[in-house]
Amino acid sequence: MITQSDRMNILFVSDDDLTKSVIYDIHVMAEGLSLRGHMVYVVDCKRDSPDWFRTIEENMSRVYTDSRVGMFRYTMLTFPIFTENLRSFITKFIYAFSSCYKVAGRVVKEKKIDVIVIYSVVNSGLPAIHLGRRFNIPVVFRNIDMLNRLNANPTIRNAVAFFERRVYPRVDKIFALTPKYAEYVVGMGGRDSAIDVLPFPVEIQEPEAAPSSLDDDFPEVCRRWVGENRQMIVFVGHLYNFSGLAEFLRELPEIIKQAPDARLLLVGDGPMRGELETVISGLKLEEYVFITGLQPFKLMPKYINMAAVCINAYPVSGDMKDLFAAKVIQYLACGKATVSSALPGMTSMLAGESCGVVYVNDAAAMARELISLFKSPERRDRLGRAGLDYVRRVHSRERVIVKLEDGLKDVIEKKRMRGPRARLAT
Repeated sequence: MITQSDRMNILFVSDDDLTKSVIYDIHVMAEGLSLRGHMVYVVDCKRDSPDWFRTIEENMSRVYTDSRVGMFRYTMLTFPIFTENLRSFITKFIYAFSSCYKVAGRVVKEKKIDVIVIYSVVNSGLPAIHLGRRFNIPVVFRNIDMLNRLNANPTIRNAVAFFERRVYPRVDKIFALTPKYAEYVVGMGGRDSAIDVLPFPVEIQEPEAAPSSLDDDFPEVCRRWVGENRQMIVFVGHLYNFSGLAEFLRELPEIIKQAPDARLLLVGDGPMRGELETVISGLKLEEYVFITGLQPFKLMPKYINMAAVCINAYPVSGDMKDLFAAKVIQYLACGKATVSSALPGMTSMLAGESCGVVYVNDAAAMARELISLFKSPERRDRLGRAGLDYVRRVHSRERVIVKLEDGLKDVIEKKRMRGPRARLAT
């Protein structure tokens, strides 16, 4: 815990609905700083709410029950006519931009905010920068995605890139998730001197023996597989269309041929689920693959601890090659051997087997490595220990939160030393 004199009033701002989204970096960072003794607040967007122009006040404690994060939420109703086109994008932007500015401005004034941390650029980026200059407080961007590359629609993609190029050069500090993400931000106009790499934070889970049974919180299939002592391959995360899982499923029959006890557990949900179910049915793999759907965050370590080996199958090509799959850090934090695509975004951060990860270039190579690992429990254990050691050194929540805390203190002090800046034109 910090002393009273070191306490900061910190505002996190996001375009997401943080009560419905998957738990990710912003939840851990905001709640982790709260546990350190700071006064932490969040402004986000409550989706599908009929209460337009109303601010909703709640508390956020999705990761740590002892955290105290105050939420100030502007609301938005999604109409069926709001399809993914430029007109819809502009309509939602105008409403969300003005709402975010109004709500965040109120929090900045009432809570005497020392620093603003933003995770998004479209709705909250420019409002946060305007507020930072208006009240002479620093604005920090936490970069955890290559934002415009996540949009398949080229019109929306270009619109997101437009905002990125206006936000990144104007913030006081950028904390990038990986070296590749730092390169991306510089390419979108960010100042290299303002960028530091801040790893993904994770709770360290001491390795557990494979469970002999599971309680009723788990699907019947999982409980049966555990009882039958199956060798499970586990994937945890959103089922994106670029996940590479369809290609991996087509290699699964060969894995089962070589390792008959192998089973594949996909923990999550997403737009690719329908396609995956079609592939599973077409290959007659219903007895060997199970998709859990969306699961509570608290159960993730238990699902991962069911694994003999964990996987990340994102393809090593296209716009997504520089992505960093945070799920791999969660696997390693549970002491699990992991086979991952050799994404440049991954290899720039994790060296490979010395960090518990076996890299491969395609689904066929992934299948071969899995077969090899099923036949070598000693190698699996060695990889698991190496991965856990790496996570303790680099990604432990305590280390990362303290590094963020120090970075925020530094940017606040530098802003105060520079003195007041001219306001943006309104």
